[in-house]
Amino acid sequence: MLLCVFDGHGGKDVANHARDHFGKVFVETPEFKQKKYKEALTEAFRLFDEKVSREDYGTHTGSTANVVYFNSQEIYCANAGDSRAVLYTNDKAIPLSEDHKPDNDTEKERISKTDHFVEDARVDGNLALSRAFGDFQYKDDSKKSWKDQAVTAHPDVTVTKRKKGDKFIILACDGIWDCVTNDECCQKINTFR
Repeated sequence: MLLCVFDGHGGKDVANHARDHFGKVFVETPEFKQKKYKEALTEAFRLFDEKVSREDYGTHTGSTANVVYFNSQEIYCANAGDSRAVLYTNDKAIPLSEDHKPDNDTEKERISKTDHFVEDARVDGNLALSRAFGDFQYKDDSKKSWKDQAVTAHPDVTVTKRKKGDKFIILACDGIWDCVTNDECCQKINTFR
């Protein structure tokens, strides 16, 4: 099963394109066919971002991507941006991803090695996240790999073993996580079950 949240910024084109095409890109990777799901997710993010680079709207618009793929044994979460996935298991909220904000130490360090900067917790004082599909005005250093651009689509991927106590997974954009904690959101959803 594949669950996704694509939160567009600067317009909805990249998010809509991801909604319509990311799943196909993912399942068609050689890594997916070899059941190497962690590697398949990383490769799908690279390939999809490459597709977006050929679209006119990919320069000044973008989208976060939080993708969860799970089977009977494991939960794989790939994240680029500030959308988040949280697993509620054994009455605990377990984050499956971490937000990518420009002023996080590792993000800031990567950005500082390009011709871009972080000001007011934003890339070049404009973009409030540091990983996304699209946003090619921040992926303009021809000497750096796709992973090392100021804004990159390279995801962090986590793998979590499924357990008997697993109840649900929440995938949501920063509009939710800016207002409630992981625990608060899980507790609220659990009351509706």
